[in-house]
Amino acid sequence: MNFEKPKIENVESKDGKTERAEKLKKKIREMTAWGVITLSSLGILKTIEKVREQEYKPKAIIADIEKKQSLSEIEKAELNKKLEYLKNNFSENIFSQLKNGAETNKESKPEPIEVKGFERVGFSNEDLKELWSEKYYPKGWLDDEINVVEYRDKELKGDLKREYGRDEEVKYGGTTHMEKEGKSKIEFYFKGPKEHDSKKDFIETLDWYFSHEASHANDWESESQMDFKNRVDFLCEVSQSCFKGGAFRDVMGYVDSIKNNDKNKERYYKVREYWGSCCEYYFTFPEIFKQNNPAEFAMVDKYVKMEDTNYNPVEKLAQRKGLIEQMSDKQVKN
Repeated sequence: MNFEKPKIENVESKDGKTERAEKLKKKIREMTAWGVITLSSLGILKTIEKVREQEYKPKAIIADIEKKQSLSEIEKAELNKKLEYLKNNFSENIFSQLKNGAETNKESKPEPIEVKGFERVGFSNEDLKELWSEKYYPKGWLDDEINVVEYRDKELKGDLKREYGRDEEVKYGGTTHMEKEGKSKIEFYFKGPKEHDSKKDFIETLDWYFSHEASHANDWESESQMDFKNRVDFLCEVSQSCFKGGAFRDVMGYVDSIKNNDKNKERYYKVREYWGSCCEYYFTFPEIFKQNNPAEFAMVDKYVKMEDTNYNPVEKLAQRKGLIEQMSDKQVKN
């Protein structure tokens, strides 16, 4: 593993050169036109600024880890390299964030997520609850990590323009933030479909965005079952994947559009959204993703299968599409 500090630069996507990717790009543009402008996890925008009074430094981190497991000199040297890599890219603040994630009380019993508010735009909360369940998503991906998914009948407010370097205010999108008992809450801000619009396409768009937001509840900060060392390994692996030459990029250029004067923040935001985009493609376009970006597909697949060894994203996508067909035929009163 190369632990050099990466340069911030745009990386051309390999799948941008394929005919199938052009079809995918067209589909994504069509889906984006439904009124949801962007994807983000706004809950993390300010957390990187939070620093404990006593900064958590590599020497103290290794000492804490050794209280729970023995490390050889080679393992300690490798861990120290990873910690230095994270410090150089994201500042020492990242260590406190990872420690907070490892220490957060997440002993609550796994329960199906609560879905609410979508009746306002003509959809059944119960149908969406089934769609966003572990019948179709990996075991441990939702019930352990997410508490609520809610439609909010208002515009998105936050610091996305300033923190992500957007040229204009973003009014519609999805956000993920930590709520009670260490579980996450996903909120959607968007315009509902018009009378002449396809409900099937709109539900597919919701599911597409949900797959991205759910990934933020299953990363190195929020995942409930990881110890500190595994969080370090996780973040290092995704960061290395994000910054390597020829790395996967979403065809709409979301990750590389992120800009911040603080380059530690910019790198961190890009890695967070890169992970979200990889998961989004894994769940929503699995065959194309695996064909064009096998390394990134394998990375997501590895973390998904830590708790659900038999999960098949292609099979589960087909099942979700079947349910969406049924849902689109229903009429729900506002």
